[in-house]
Amino acid sequence: MPRNPFVRTATLTAALAVASSSMLALATTPASAAASRSAIVSAAHSQLGHSCSSAYDGMDCSLNWCAAFATWAWGQGGVDVSKLGWTVTTFVNYGDNNGTWHDPGTYTPQPGDAMIFGGSGFPTKASGGAHIGLVESVGSNGTVTEIGGNQGGLVTEHTGTADQIEHAVEGSAYNFLGYVSPVGASGIPAGFNVTLAGVGAGQSVSGTLNLRANASQSGVIEWLDYVITGPNGYRNEVRAGSGASGYPYALDTTALANGGYSISMTAHEIDGANHTYAGTNVTVANQSAIVSGERVYGLAPDKSAVSVYNGSGTGPGAWTQIGGVATDLYASDAGLFATNPDDGSISRYNGSGAGPGAWTVVGGAGAQFATGGGHLYGLAPDRSSVSVWNGTPNSWTQIGGAATAIYASDAGLFATNPDDGSISRYNGSGAGPGAWTVVGGAGAQFATGGGHLYGLAPDRSSVSVWNGTPNSWTQIGGAATTLYAGGDGLLAVNPNDGSVSRYNGTPGDWTPIGGAASAFAVGAGHVVGLSVDGSAVSVWNGSGTGPGAWTVIGSGASEVVIGS
Repeated sequence: MPRNPFVRTATLTAALAVASSSMLALATTPASAAASRSAIVSAAHSQLGHSCSSAYDGMDCSLNWCAAFATWAWGQGGVDVSKLGWTVTTFVNYGDNNGTWHDPGTYTPQPGDAMIFGGSGFPTKASGGAHIGLVESVGSNGTVTEIGGNQGGLVTEHTGTADQIEHAVEGSAYNFLGYVSPVGASGIPAGFNVTLAGVGAGQSVSGTLNLRANASQSGVIEWLDYVITGPNGYRNEVRAGSGASGYPYALDTTALANGGYSISMTAHEIDGANHTYAGTNVTVANQSAIVSGERVYGLAPDKSAVSVYNGSGTGPGAWTQIGGVATDLYASDAGLFATNPDDGSISRYNGSGAGPGAWTVVGGAGAQFATGGGHLYGLAPDRSSVSVWNGTPNSWTQIGGAATAIYASDAGLFATNPDDGSISRYNGSGAGPGAWTVVGGAGAQFATGGGHLYGLAPDRSSVSVWNGTPNSWTQIGGAATTLYAGGDGLLAVNPNDGSVSRYNGTPGDWTPIGGAASAFAVGAGHVVGLSVDGSAVSVWNGSGTGPGAWTVIGSGASEVVIGS
């Protein structure tokens, strides 16, 4: 390819034989201190894009200058360059004489090393080599970034394997010859260290943990990762921000299961290698999102017992049995209710104790019950009427006619019409048609909570929220399978993969919070999920998605509800 020719060793050596000794070696003072690979790379990189300069220790820019540039950069890094000059051969000889020549394939290059390329007239090491560049960096995948002078007349970079760079600078007919390391340049300063900042040893952490790292000397680290390991084989390696900013990384611990974690650091440094630095151990202790005054209730997988979560921990010891066999549970600020599998009657938990004496029968069988806003509502077994419990055993008042389903929350009581599927809201007093207001048309499902009524289109293609006036709705989401609502908001299940998302309050704005589950319950400030196989009950930690965003609180249930 068209370019300025690089130094061709034999002919140039002869030409320079008549020149003064100051012309044969760059006038760089031999190093009195340890050579620095980082200083070599910094010097070379500072010239990127430049053409030849007499600043390279008086280089005659009418000559090929790749070796002169490499010699100058090594000199800037404190290398003794008294045996080097303006020819590639001087570097080859330097490597042989000092034992720092490395054949390709037998050595992992380091920043600051010289790269010797074969080329026209000088294709082999024995012939002295045709061109020289410097290793600027070594990638984690084994690629090299080379920086060299007189590459197209300028200081330029190439990235790839050594052979790929060879073909770029000299052509595919030639081979890469090898590396030469500068004597005394270990690359990593003695005593160099990296320490973790932003967290103390053994600290209990929650929410966002702002990690930082301090390097004892700048210019050594090319990039830094934090490595986080924890319970059940958890491991994650995350890339930190720039060293100029202190290698920052904001670790969202709410996406992690509670427990002990180790945080260490892996730094890729100027010697081309990864180095590991110890960090510290922390305990992730995000509080369970169970809101004070609310309880999580579960029905055993075989429906043989009703239990309440004690508020912390997991497994059987974290739950207390408070009732026996039941068909369904209903819970809200009005309390906990359970239906009897023998006769369909419904009972209310008295708030303490266990066994039959801890429950009071409040009504007979019903096709469905709903509770919210301090009330319990029932749909007659034949769905011919809707009634409200008056607060004393078996005392109910009919407030509406036939309905298919009923929904209740702090937003009120709603019922669907068996004739056309439309949904109506109970006005709060009276009975009969005049006590109800039609608020919307048919839907595949409705859900209510947090002061709102939500609807799923008949074909489940969209989710909408009722605006508070008859037949006024706003679409807020796309297709869904099922809706769940409560004081903490609205959840929708994705029909494609079963994952669940939470509505953020603005149409179209949803956040995925978890994978598939058999059911969810939404309370005043938290969400509880039941695994697909019913083997685990988990509470969402309040942010994040995936398994780490949930804390297991129970070993299994057929149903979970949330109430006071």
